[in-house]
Amino acid sequence: MKQENLLKIVEIFLDEDRFSLEIWDQKEELIFFNTKSKDLCSSFGIDLNHEIKFTEYLQIHNLDYSDFRNFKEKDLNWYTETEIDSRILSISFKFYSNQFIIIYKEDITEIKKEEKIKEILYESIDNLPSEMSIWDESEKLIFSNKFAQKVYEQFGFSFEKGISYDSFLDFLIENKLYKNRTTTPNEWSYVGKVNKNYVINMMRNSRRNNEKHSMQLTRIDQKPILLEETRLDHGGLVSSSTDISELVKQEEQLKLAVHNLKIAQEESQNYNNLIKESISAASYIQQAILPELSIIKENLLSFDCVWEPRDKVGGDFYWFGNKNNYSYIIIADCVGHGVPGALMTMIVSAVIDRIFSFSDDLTTDHILAKLDQMLLSHLKINSQNPKTNLGLDAGVICFSKERKILWYSGAKINLYQNKDSQIIEYKGDKKSIGYQFEKDPKKFKSYEINLSEQNSFLIFSDGVTDQIGGSQRMMFGKKRVFDSFLSCNDSHKPAAYIYGDMKAFQGKNTRRDDVLIFSFSV
Repeated sequence: MKQENLLKIVEIFLDEDRFSLEIWDQKEELIFFNTKSKDLCSSFGIDLNHEIKFTEYLQIHNLDYSDFRNFKEKDLNWYTETEIDSRILSISFKFYSNQFIIIYKEDITEIKKEEKIKEILYESIDNLPSEMSIWDESEKLIFSNKFAQKVYEQFGFSFEKGISYDSFLDFLIENKLYKNRTTTPNEWSYVGKVNKNYVINMMRNSRRNNEKHSMQLTRIDQKPILLEETRLDHGGLVSSSTDISELVKQEEQLKLAVHNLKIAQEESQNYNNLIKESISAASYIQQAILPELSIIKENLLSFDCVWEPRDKVGGDFYWFGNKNNYSYIIIADCVGHGVPGALMTMIVSAVIDRIFSFSDDLTTDHILAKLDQMLLSHLKINSQNPKTNLGLDAGVICFSKERKILWYSGAKINLYQNKDSQIIEYKGDKKSIGYQFEKDPKKFKSYEINLSEQNSFLIFSDGVTDQIGGSQRMMFGKKRVFDSFLSCNDSHKPAAYIYGDMKAFQGKNTRRDDVLIFSFSV
């Protein structure tokens, strides 16, 4: 075979090489490069041709000529990596007795990226605060992180590459390193207590039959451990052990919290039952201070009353009495709802009883003035303690059927008369009873009303007018009260009629206040 043909064959062979190949002579002139080398250089923005100078070649590749010469003089192969426009190029220089320089090149950008990812991954696994180990298909250790190595070093076991899983189990069993937290005492309390082969086979079978197997163990140092093992597709095994002391602690705290919550709920229920019983007793007591309806009926042509506390007991109440041939009706709206309001009604009722027992001047205005003075005294509202949030609104009615006269005085409560289908309003004074000490005693005006054949009267607390209802959530208001009062056909039941209209208006809205409606005819 002719020499030129042989050289042609060699050239073709070199051009088919999977590597990028270049050959330089002793004068550092490029005498050959294959297609892969040409294409690779082009992808890096390098025009590879026979005219290129070697120094220029190195400069383009970000390489130093002195480094090249150092390796060449010593006839040592030189491997280096260089970065060009964020891409990494691997370059191998092979020197042949100062005759030829053969250069192999490869783009390893993606390889380096993968290596970086693997490096980060292994570094992350290595720094996990839990044990991590990887075993191959023959159950030989190929990786264990620093945490795992440190844990088992303290128990005298070297967690090194190449050890078998069986030898690792031998160590665990012989040293009784773990006890099972999930099995019953009559099974196995310590690994190896029953039978070594039994334990090994049990753990191995669980790994074969499940993609993931987990066990809760207690280590010999009393730390609770969660062991998790995952069988890989190629047959290998990933094992991790995590200290679950904090989780166990939280679990115990949760159990304690649930237990305490149950006790608190029981105590709360008992307390609620006690409150309900107390409120029921208070309701009975409060109703006991209200006058007998039969006594009121004896003194009036007709009367109708709706008394409904918002919370079973409340601050609204009414009082009736006779003295010196006069009859008295007192309507009161004390501050507060529920039990506080009810306590106020009992104090006020006691003060009214005292006024009627020991006072001779029982005009309506004097009763209000006397009630104010005595309540201030009972509640210790004075110049040293001039203001509190305790007090009431009230209306006092006095009438004589023989003289056919009715007198009225009010403290922020008005009296209304239906006369010939017209509402006549008798306004109370714009001041309440109690609340604030004043140097000069409070004075109230008194109305004198001559009674005719049609004498229908109405008095109520603001819980009626202030009730929210309707789609617009507006207050019931005076106008609706008067419309109901005038439209009632049953003269004996106007209070109930008004209350029914108010309830219908209220709908599903919450009751805002106690309700007291008192209607009567003299």
